[in-house]
Amino acid sequence: MRATRLLAVGGDNAARLRATAAGDSVTAAVLAPPRRAPLFRRRSGIPGFGLTMGLTLTILSCLVLIPLSAAVIKAAGLGPVALLKAAFSHRALNAYRLSFGAAFIAAAINGVLGLLTA
Repeated sequence: MRATRLLAVGGDNAARLRATAAGDSVTAAVLAPPRRAPLFRRRSGIPGFGLTMGLTLTILSCLVLIPLSAAVIKAAGLGPVALLKAAFSHRALNAYRLSFGAAFIAAAINGVLGLLTA
């Protein structure tokens, strides 16, 4: 019956040894050292993709997060009654109507053109 065990030798020049015990005799074979990270990264098919993606996400998050945080800060300063009054004012209701109406029209046009394309 054979038993296999791995031995690690410490230090800077560490090597892995594999000892196979067969009866009374022990044989050792040196295994390949662990793989190192490549010196140069593998090149992408799109040069500058990481930098471009990072810059794009930064700009888009600023365009979304700055106005959203301003709305949250403004709403935090109002009480519940004043918040409901502002949310259901005539001006706010017209803004909701315009936003949702334009989105519905765009979705309808997109659906018709998508069916025609397919």
